[in-house]
This record gives sequence, C-alpha cells and structure tokens, in this order.
Amino acid sequence: MQPGFLYAHPAPARLTTLTDAVIRFHAPAAGAYDVSIQLKAADLGYGGTNCRVIKDTNSVLASHRLPRHYGSHWEFSSRIYLADNQPLSLCIGPSDNGDHASDETRVQFRLRRLSSWESLSASLSTGASLTLLAALFFLFRFLHRRNRRKDTHP
Repeated sequence: MQPGFLYAHPAPARLTTLTDAVIRFHAPAAGAYDVSIQLKAADLGYGGTNCRVIKDTNSVLASHRLPRHYGSHWEFSSRIYLADNQPLSLCIGPSDNGDHASDETRVQFRLRRLSSWESLSASLSTGASLTLLAALFFLFRFLHRRNRRKDTHP
C-alpha cells in the first residue's frame, strides 16, 4: 500500500443488509475546508461500488457508482464549510448487484482547513469580490482626502 492511501471494502451482510465502509472526519473547529477525495477500483475482479460523500448524517454532497472493472476511478473536490465537530463522511457501499465480493476500493481522503482569508475569498463570488474591492478603494480614497484636509487646516 502506498503512503497516504487506505483501502475500504463494504462489509458482508449482517442479518439481511450489506453494510457500507465509512470514513468519517469531525471538524476540530468551525471553518471552511478544502476536501479532495480520490477512489480507485483496486480488485482485479472488481464488482463495482456505490460511493457517497455526506455532510452531517443526511446531506449527500455527491454520489457515484464506480463501474465493474479494475482501475476505474472517481474524484471529488470541493470547499465546504463545517461547524465545530460537524461530521463529513465517505461511504463506500456494495454494488447494485448486492454482492460485496471483490469490492476493495483504494481511497485517498485529504482535508485542509482554509485560513480566514482563503475562507472569505472562497465564499465570495467574482462579482462580489470586485464589489468589495471597489468599496474598499472608495473608502481608502475618502479617508485619505479627509486626512489631507486635516493637515492643511489648523
């Protein structure tokens, strides 16, 4: 196994249902996070899996079905705001055929907390960013002119 990767495999049936393999992250602090997930079919007889990225316990951010062949892959990348201790989960479930055999999936799950500035710029659209820059420019001009007037009048 390469450093930075792990392997996940849906669990066999417990009573009547198959169980997802779950990789869960709890945010240590509120803020914006860069999330990058890469999945790759790692079994020669790969049977396919259903994958979901879930915020909290019920908000599905993305879902994908890896096809039934070795080497198929999927990538998910996003900037996500998480509250303190809010979970973000990657669920890897069995294929639609209900079989969990040969469903080993290579996973790379990367998270990086954004700085305050990165978080602010990520939350603003391009138009909003330009509006904010224009407002700051005019505020600076106003303050600069006001200070010049104070200097010229005793």
